[in-house]
Amino acid sequence: ALLNLIISLFIWFEFDSSTSQYQFVYEFNHLNIFHFNFGIDSISLFFVLLTTFITPIALLSNYSNIIGSEAKNLKFFLISILILETLQICAFVSLDLILFYIFFESVLPLLFIMILVFGHGNDRFRSAFLFFLYTLSGSLPMLLSILLIYSYVGSTDFNLISNINP
Repeated sequence: ALLNLIISLFIWFEFDSSTSQYQFVYEFNHLNIFHFNFGIDSISLFFVLLTTFITPIALLSNYSNIIGSEAKNLKFFLISILILETLQICAFVSLDLILFYIFFESVLPLLFIMILVFGHGNDRFRSAFLFFLYTLSGSLPMLLSILLIYSYVGSTDFNLISNINP
């Protein structure tokens, strides 16, 4: 988590705020089915910084709870938090609406399991289920909006959508 924070700080120092273009763009087009486009703009930069800053704080704030748990739960907790951080960063830097939605929703099953395992009290399952249900039902209109944009524009790429005149 600290390594991710150091990398995000390096990206922040190298970021050119005088342009509105996406920076640090990476395109993965080696497969015919998937086209992954990642990049950082001035808004997503601060979300990445916030995520990489809060993750070590979250790990340190749970230090006494983590140390008191079993070794198996400790490993699962640390791996889960790092996977959550990775998925959040990928959601923030994705340059495609479908890719953003996939990363946004991929956090839900992992959080459901974490609430079940590390939640407190007898209503852990109910809390995890309601969190999953409300978050999923709240994001279904976003999926419908993304599909509507795709039907009008023919693409879900941020660059193509921003160049369309209404």
